[in-house]
Amino acid sequence: MMSAFSELGHTGLNDVAKLAGGIGLILKATLFGLLIAIPALIAWSYFNKKVEVLGVEMERLCEGFVRRQYREEKK
Repeated sequence: MMSAFSELGHTGLNDVAKLAGGIGLILKATLFGLLIAIPALIAWSYFNKKVEVLGVEMERLCEGFVRRQYREEKK
């Protein structure tokens, strides 16, 4: 981004083509960033939910196991 607009400071806003080229370059970089970030966010959300569900299931199983152990000790 800095290289795209570095010449703009020297020439001013007289050359609109350079300004449009710099904006186009920045928009392309933003597009590529979004193309990487959005699928990564979807994958992270999916796997985060799976881990949360597994954690709750493990907690439920452990609670049931501990309850059975205490019932067996009291007999």
